[in-house]
Order: sequence, then C-alpha cells, then structure tokens
Amino acid sequence: LEVFEKLFSQDSEFWFYFDYWLKEFTRYEAWNHTFDLNCCSDPFSEAFLKESSRYFSSTVMPTLSGLALISENKNEIPKLERFVEHFSMGWRIYDDLKDWKTDLRTKNLNCSSILIYARNNAGGEQELDEKGVSSMFLSTVFVRRAYGAMLDFFKQAKKDVSTLNSHYVSRFLDEQIIFHSGRMDIILKSSSDFYSRLYEILFKNNVRKKN
Repeated sequence: LEVFEKLFSQDSEFWFYFDYWLKEFTRYEAWNHTFDLNCCSDPFSEAFLKESSRYFSSTVMPTLSGLALISENKNEIPKLERFVEHFSMGWRIYDDLKDWKTDLRTKNLNCSSILIYARNNAGGEQELDEKGVSSMFLSTVFVRRAYGAMLDFFKQAKKDVSTLNSHYVSRFLDEQIIFHSGRMDIILKSSSDFYSRLYEILFKNNVRKKN
C-alpha cells in the first residue's frame, strides 16, 4: 500500500481497481471461513477452484493493474484478469498436490481439492490419514482427474497469454504444461507397473496352490 501511494495520486483510476481486488480478497476470506466440506461435490470444478484461488488473483492483480496503467495499457487489464484467474486455478491444484500432507492436519482440510476429492471418494468421511490419501495416487481416475484439470487451466491461461504478446510468460506456461504432463505420465506408469506386479504375484500364488 505504501508503494502504491507513492506511485498513484488519490484521484488516480488505480484506486478503483485496488478497491475492487480488496473486496475480492475479503470475499475469499468470507468463503474460506464459512466453507462446508459437505457442500463440495466436485473440487476440480471451475466453480470450486475459482473460489478457492480467489486470493491469488486478489493479491497479484493490483500490481498488474498498476503496471498496465503506468505503461498506458489500460485495455489489457481484462485480459490480464482472465489469465491470472485461469492460471491461479491450475496453480491451486498444483499447490494442493504439493501440500496435502500439511493440509491434512488443518481445519476443513484447508479446502484442499486433493483431500476433498479423497474424502468424497471415501464416502464423505472427514477422517483421512496419509495412507488412505497416498493410495489415491494408484488410481488412474484420480490422477487423470487432478492433473487433467490442472493442465486444462494452464492451457486456458496459455491462450489468454497469446493475446498479450508476452513471450516469457508464454514460454513459462509451455514449461509448466510439459512438466506436469510428464509428471502425470510417470505416476500413471508407476500405477500400472504396481498393479501388473501385484497381478503377477497373485496369479503365480494361485498357480502354485493348484499344483
């Protein structure tokens, strides 16, 4: 706020944008504090991820709006907003994948898309443990659902960036898409190998018992 006050006069249009995003952050805080686990049927939906990642846009957009105004690119602000929104939804899934063990110990599971999916898959039981959640990563349905949603949002963000003519951000998103696509393929292959080995062990045991 101190930096913005030095850059923009009191009657600057910037404060309109600042006020809007401050309200959006307050909106996120209200949603977060009143969140009901039983009301979320699809944690990978756009509706849920838009709410759970609203803090990201609220934090980033004031600076981007200010830069757009200073550089006389006011008309680019709506494009920036769409990019940040799509990117933040994909990033929220990545963050949940990275932090689910920590989120497991927090109230309402920290609104984690990963843990809410695991809870719903377990029949709506709130009590989850690391072993149960870890086993989810052997499910091709779960892996494709989580990584697929994340990649879809990153791809939408890539389309948004194409209208901004930003080479470096576009390259960054390409790298994100390639990295997470590769990560998904590795996990799916590991899952397939695990079940193949398990089947082989069980099959051989059955053959030995019959003999």
